[in-house]
Amino acid sequence: MSAGSHALVASLAIALCGVTATADATECVVDWGKCAGKGFDGASGVCCNSRQYCKKENDYYSECVPKPLEPFPKAAPSAWCGEDGTRANTVFGDDVSALEIALIWRYATAGLTEAHAAGGNSTCVAAVTVALGECGHPADSAWRSIHDKVCSKGASGAGGLWQITSQDGTDEMLAGCSDGFDFCCNARLAYAHATSQGGATTIPSDYCDLDGCDSRDCCGQLYSPVEKSRWNDPRTDRLRKPGATIPDCSLTENAWYKGSHFNLSSVAAAQEPCWFGPFSIAGGGVGRPFFAAFWGWGGFLQHYTDSKAGECDISPQGNAESCEGGKFAGLPTYSELAVEACGATEPATPPTLPPGAPPPPQGPKNCTSISPTVKSEWCDANCHNEPPFCPVALCKCVVSSDTAEL
Repeated sequence: MSAGSHALVASLAIALCGVTATADATECVVDWGKCAGKGFDGASGVCCNSRQYCKKENDYYSECVPKPLEPFPKAAPSAWCGEDGTRANTVFGDDVSALEIALIWRYATAGLTEAHAAGGNSTCVAAVTVALGECGHPADSAWRSIHDKVCSKGASGAGGLWQITSQDGTDEMLAGCSDGFDFCCNARLAYAHATSQGGATTIPSDYCDLDGCDSRDCCGQLYSPVEKSRWNDPRTDRLRKPGATIPDCSLTENAWYKGSHFNLSSVAAAQEPCWFGPFSIAGGGVGRPFFAAFWGWGGFLQHYTDSKAGECDISPQGNAESCEGGKFAGLPTYSELAVEACGATEPATPPTLPPGAPPPPQGPKNCTSISPTVKSEWCDANCHNEPPFCPVALCKCVVSSDTAEL
């Protein structure tokens, strides 16, 4: 991890909910396991995977089964993502900056709570960081500030900023839209994908005998392929019980071996999953494939947090080129851009009117906010802009001459 990333630990810890969780802090019932009923002593856990709930079959038996999926609530109207969070303002154009990605995520996913972590501003840092690591990059980006255009609609394709390349009907039903090329719809699709396919939150019953272990015990001794040194602690691995909580990612230490010498900088063949906001990615121990039903975004934690300029990637999946010297010297990492973008003041320049939006009433008027999502200054500026943008759900205007309400 770069020195710059270490300096951001405090900010990131605030922005990412629960980054200090441990792998075995809580035990839950495994998928389809008994969770209640007469004679149930709770020894195997008293909660279900977050994607499941405890369904009562009879007085003697209740089991953890998948939660029914229902369409997400619409986002509040905003100038950035339209009336329901699914339609990006044309002001974004074809290329977007880190600051604009923060605005897109904030307004498209605000109020969503169905995934492992809530949408909106509380997971802005994780969402922007992952987008910077996934999106297609324009060839001529400076990568020096949150205002530089760093993600391209054309280069990203239908998978969009968050590369939802396996988008399906369930994702579209949840998100309320299907256009991956639209930045705001893509944000909702990413949150939906994390909800429906983001994976389990507890360790499965076959933890030490997963497909992909090449006929060996995945909880046995593993070695770093580069350093030729011991990586994991089999004693720790074997103590993990089915139902133990999969940890949230830590940006300072290995989330699966907290307090040990196993750290994030060691090169490994594979890494166990952890939660980065609503996204499941690789960022813990090593040597085991992702758990069944834990389909991640594919990248290592370091790929998302410590990469620079769309080129330098010091994670196990990346190149060996240093991120500290040469043309990369002084450039911010993805996580540094994300922290700054998510904490920045929103642009004062009012956006353009989305296609098809009705114009607001004309004439001298005083416009104020009627929604907690915008300020009166925003309403006054946007309702008087040319062309105007004055959503009736956000702003109320009164004609100055006769105080007639518009």
